[in-house]
Amino acid sequence: QRLVVRSPYDDMTLVIRLLLIDYVYPGTELLIQGFSPSCADFERERLVDVDLFDLAGGDRTLQIELPLPERGDHLLELYSDMAASYALTVDMEL
Repeated sequence: QRLVVRSPYDDMTLVIRLLLIDYVYPGTELLIQGFSPSCADFERERLVDVDLFDLAGGDRTLQIELPLPERGDHLLELYSDMAASYALTVDMEL
């Protein structure tokens, strides 16, 4: 999945939350990448060899934080081998 998020200020933190709704297969990999406005640099969070359903815990939520050093439009990419329905929220914090 790909989406564009806009950071109004420098040095913000992107908070990505996946609320898992219907569990089918837990998968073992989650990759989230946030690219700079020029797409030259990126921040990455990669979870490998973990049960993503167990990692979500009792509240069924996976939370990942990525630093966004520059303001502007950032491409955000999510990939996982998990099979589940989910609600995605993206927030920014100073």
